[in-house]
Amino acid sequence: MAELFDPSKTEAPTQHRRDQAREEGQVANSTDFSSSVVLLAGLAALAFTAHQCGGEMLDFVSNHLSRAGWNVELHPDQVTGIFSGLFSKFLGMLGFILALTFVTATAAGAMQVGFQLTPQLLAINWERLSPMRGWSRLMSVSGTVKGLVTLVKFVVVFAVAYVVFKLRARQIGGLQEMTLAATVAQAWRMVMHLALTVAGTLAILGLVDYVWQLWRLEQSLRMSRQEVKEEMKREEGDPQVKLRVRKLQREAATKRMILDVPKATVVVTNPTHLAVALRYDKGEGAAPKVIAKGADFVAAKIVAAARKHGVPVLERKPVAQALFKAVKVGQEIPIALYHVVAEVLAYVYKLRAG
Repeated sequence: MAELFDPSKTEAPTQHRRDQAREEGQVANSTDFSSSVVLLAGLAALAFTAHQCGGEMLDFVSNHLSRAGWNVELHPDQVTGIFSGLFSKFLGMLGFILALTFVTATAAGAMQVGFQLTPQLLAINWERLSPMRGWSRLMSVSGTVKGLVTLVKFVVVFAVAYVVFKLRARQIGGLQEMTLAATVAQAWRMVMHLALTVAGTLAILGLVDYVWQLWRLEQSLRMSRQEVKEEMKREEGDPQVKLRVRKLQREAATKRMILDVPKATVVVTNPTHLAVALRYDKGEGAAPKVIAKGADFVAAKIVAAARKHGVPVLERKPVAQALFKAVKVGQEIPIALYHVVAEVLAYVYKLRAG
């Protein structure tokens, strides 16, 4: 159990760690809870169906005996028919109880671990079959704890049974004053009450055991900070590499913009911090389009490329700021900027005409 309290495991397990553990069969599962729930369901079904089934069996025998006559010796075929009928009714009751317990066992397992096939657990693991490993596991701290837990469960169940008997002591003492039929019925009710109480107690203990198994699994899956970092690198890639890739992508995008600057109609600047290159061609679209934009160093490169290729460069601070914030590269300008951009284009056309 030392691995549960490893001081280096300070981080909660990631989803990938949980999924990997689940694929390997590491899930929170309490066999005590499953078996106690199955026992409780079976006893409950027996308690609710025994009276009706017993009555049907008695009526069945009484009818056959009344038809045969009470003072007439029964033929072997008649005896066989009676026992066959009783056996079929018993099988019907038993089949109902077994079906209910099967459904309950499936539901209890699904509630704890869900529906999942784990082929890894079907493979032969010779280490599990080793007697020495079984002995070492039995003599380990974990084995000692399990033994103490089993002892505590036995004490709790014994105490519950004792309390039930103590509360029923007067009724048990009064059985001798009843008729045989009443005594059998009362004894059956007391036995079923005791059995259901014990099964309910075991179910509660099983639920506590499941919570413990869930906590233990969570602790065993905890990770150190270094393990979390390594897993993030495996899942998302090295952060340094990702930064390098993003930088290269930005540089490539900037180069493409600079190559489009000679196609611009005008470049609007801030004058030094921002630069936006606009292109307007009636055959390409209804409104001017931003084909390049940038700030600081990129803005200087845009301006240099524009001047090199004879593209007009105008200082219009409000227009440059509005275009830089509102329009992405490759988009047409919004209607709200039509008027100010039209003034800029008119000025450029006037310069060209002059």
